[in-house]
This record gives sequence, structure tokens and C-alpha cells, in this order.
Amino acid sequence: MPLTQRVVQACLFLSAIALVGDVLQMVLSQPEITPRLDSVRRFLARVS
Repeated sequence: MPLTQRVVQACLFLSAIALVGDVLQMVLSQPEITPRLDSVRRFLARVS
């Protein structure tokens, strides 16, 4: 599998994690960011 395809897969995976975190935040009706929901954003900040 080419390297570019792996990079695209990794970016899509990280985007899916961020999307799930945002959906979870909306479902729980918590407009403020709690430490539990902030962990996804902190993880993505470290990765990028």
C-alpha cells in the first residue's frame, strides 16, 4: 500500500475521532468542554 494512501487513512481516522467527540458532546448537551470530552481534542493537538 502506498505511503500517501496510509497518510490519507490516518488523517481520516483522526477526523473520525474528532467527529465522534463532537457528536458525543452534542448528545450529552454539554456546550462547555469537560475534561472527559476534552481528551479527544488534547490527543489531536499532540498528534498534529
